[in-house]
Amino acid sequence: MPIVSIIVPVYKVEKYLPRCLNSILAQTFADFECILVDDDSPDNCPAICDEYASRDNRIVVIHRDNKGVAVARDTGLKKARGEFICFVDSDDWIEPRALELLHKKQQETNADIVLGSMKNIFLWKTDTYINPEIPSDIPPIVYFLFYGFKGPVAKLFRKSLFQNYIIPDTHVGEDLIVNAQVFSMVKLGKLQKIDEIVYVYDRRTDGVINNTIKSMKNYDSYLEDPNIKSRLWVKQYFDAPEQNKLVIIACLYIVYEAIIQYMKFCRGNIKKNETSLFYKEYHKKLLNDKCLKNIPIRDRIIVPIFYFSMPLGKAYIKILNFLYRVKRLLGNKNR
Repeated sequence: MPIVSIIVPVYKVEKYLPRCLNSILAQTFADFECILVDDDSPDNCPAICDEYASRDNRIVVIHRDNKGVAVARDTGLKKARGEFICFVDSDDWIEPRALELLHKKQQETNADIVLGSMKNIFLWKTDTYINPEIPSDIPPIVYFLFYGFKGPVAKLFRKSLFQNYIIPDTHVGEDLIVNAQVFSMVKLGKLQKIDEIVYVYDRRTDGVINNTIKSMKNYDSYLEDPNIKSRLWVKQYFDAPEQNKLVIIACLYIVYEAIIQYMKFCRGNIKKNETSLFYKEYHKKLLNDKCLKNIPIRDRIIVPIFYFSMPLGKAYIKILNFLYRVKRLLGNKNR
């Protein structure tokens, strides 16, 4: 049985897929399986997947009907045999020691999730993203919401975290909503990080999210659009008393951001205040919710700040991240 299962959703990336697969096969940590989920890609990707599978028996290919990236990842999870899961997007690549470094940290700390650092490549620049320090007094879901990179990549997950979760019927932000649910299952001390770069995020490519948003039809109201309307599942999710309200906060931010992105490409008559009707209605309920009482004030205050102004909330988070970096640098100098 492999120790790590790498899951790669594949759709319309024939130009970049070999680069991704070559980086996986070049890993210094060799005890893995790579599950390629062909989401009914209309280009040459299915043939490329089959070709690589014929070269290396660690590669498993699943061809399925097109259901979107979240369902594709879920399909890979159901097939995965490894104790740990690593997600890679098919238009990105991973560094040669990625699995080795992530797994080493997991073994040293018995973590449920290990966060790696990443390099972002844009058309005009290249930068690095290092996750801020993880405070010892906040739940991992709070860290996910306010500090760390929210995507599923550049991480090593314990597979058992994916026992019970809901895949929302959306095409933008669904992987982040799944991540929010997974992080809510992790206990204090079981979230760890490394500063080494393990993942390269190629933002020069015209990725799945941009293609999805641009392909949406124009509607006079976002509530008429099935892609946006489906996000109202958060309403039912919120109203269920047994649900983790911190997960709802994460979902609200993700939904709000998705609607804003949609509006950028919509030539209809959608107004920004329409989004506030949904976003602020449920955000307001969280201000007095019991789920916030045990969170340190520096984090709890973010909720009303975001309610008042999302840009101000983002600025506050950037300030906190900066202070964590300064604290880390001063700590290193004093050693």
